[in-house]
Amino acid sequence: MRQGLALAPRVLGGAVVLGVLGDGLLRVGPWSVNLVVWLMALVGTGGALLRWRRLPAQLDGRLLLGASLGFASLLAVRDSGTLRTLNLLSALTALALGLAALRAWPGQVRVAALTDYALTTVYAGTHAVAGAVPLVFREMGWRRLPGGRWWTAGIAAVRGVLIAVPLLFVFGGLLMAADAAFEAQLRRLLDVNLGDTVDHLVGTSLIAWVAAGTLRGVTLEEASTGGWLARPAPDLPERRRLRLGFIELGTVLGLLDALFAAFVLVQARYLFGGAAQVAPETGLTYATYARRGFFELVTVTGLAVPLLLLAHSLLRAANPTQERVFRWLSGALVALLFAVMASALQRMRLYQETYGLTELRVYTTAFMLWLGVLLAWFLATVQRGQRRRFAVGALVSGLGVVVLLNVANPDAVIARSNARRGLAAVPAGGREALLDAPHPR
Repeated sequence: MRQGLALAPRVLGGAVVLGVLGDGLLRVGPWSVNLVVWLMALVGTGGALLRWRRLPAQLDGRLLLGASLGFASLLAVRDSGTLRTLNLLSALTALALGLAALRAWPGQVRVAALTDYALTTVYAGTHAVAGAVPLVFREMGWRRLPGGRWWTAGIAAVRGVLIAVPLLFVFGGLLMAADAAFEAQLRRLLDVNLGDTVDHLVGTSLIAWVAAGTLRGVTLEEASTGGWLARPAPDLPERRRLRLGFIELGTVLGLLDALFAAFVLVQARYLFGGAAQVAPETGLTYATYARRGFFELVTVTGLAVPLLLLAHSLLRAANPTQERVFRWLSGALVALLFAVMASALQRMRLYQETYGLTELRVYTTAFMLWLGVLLAWFLATVQRGQRRRFAVGALVSGLGVVVLLNVANPDAVIARSNARRGLAAVPAGGREALLDAPHPR
């Protein structure tokens, strides 16, 4: 308890400094380098508190915090609103997981499940919003704080200021009313914008509150709890876990396999037959057909991935043969999903050739490709009995996709692609005139 009481004032003091710094850096947007500086201050404060308390900081946590600072730095590199949003979400996600992983057991991040990641992010947000409540009202132990000379004098001075403020208002108002010259001098002395002052106080307080809750979660949580990431529990008895039998899940996967197989067989004619097959069969133009199907197929694939993970976690197989059959059924569904993705990407290619690129089309295509990576990782981990390793691959690949998008600069890719399409549509003799034409006002 003494160690907690010694640490709590330092946590609160660091949070107040971070609040003042955050009010100066984060008040005006858009965030870029200013966010990086504040995050570095937050991470540095947390690291100093852990070092002071002699608590270990795991390598996985340090790597994720470095990734958070990297994604925050990308806010200063790209101007695209969508890409900036992805960078900010990636930075905050890596920050939450990194702070949690600092106090986790070694290697915990690499074997945590997707639900652990999700709950950890929620838990980090809860700490940021409400963690300062127990820190301020219970763990500070105001009456038991050390009574050193500087601390006693400081507390006495604060009490004196709090008592004097209402008296100053009362007597100052009376004196100002009594003498116009005194009133003018006092107004010049106190010529401050009350609205701006209140705004700064509120901003500083909110940021300090969030910083206090976050730092408390990292430094004051007992190491025996494993930080914000729970230790992987051994398999619980069957009566305490929700399970479904092989017949139930096998039937579900079998019917889904049949549905997807029928879809793939129909799509094969369009994939290999080209535009000539579309209009007679569907009554739609090729462009309308492509526009209508792509986003639906992305949604189908996005829903199928968590469904496969859920089915695997609910399986109650009675013997190894049932497990193998279940793997064959789920593997067949993954293969069919790859075919569905091929159909979706083919539709997007044809649609892009007709109408060009847009942000929505580029980012949805990137999301589809990431789903393909997840399906391949599902085969490499879950299908081989290593489901606990799926989550870290999903996290790393997701952050990797955001990095690649930053490197590719989608706005520049869209502009170049659409410019080439525009020039290709102009007769060769008229391209020079088009390029030399004055810009319309």
